[in-house]
Amino acid sequence: MKESIQAVSAAFPSGDYATWEQCKVLLPHVKEVVGHATEDREGLEKQAKSALRAGWYLLLMGEYTTAENFL
Repeated sequence: MKESIQAVSAAFPSGDYATWEQCKVLLPHVKEVVGHATEDREGLEKQAKSALRAGWYLLLMGEYTTAENFL
């Protein structure tokens, strides 16, 4: 799981308009890694980073309820 969290964190873009296609493809992976508990500080930070970017993407897409769950 630690490797998955790191990979998704590195791959998920900013969430800005130019990256929406990438975000759309990677969003299910973010949902998966954010849903797992980790006690590793680095892993937790990477989960938070991924969740923030995914939330920003969803907010810009107008998916407010789903974005709220990430943010």
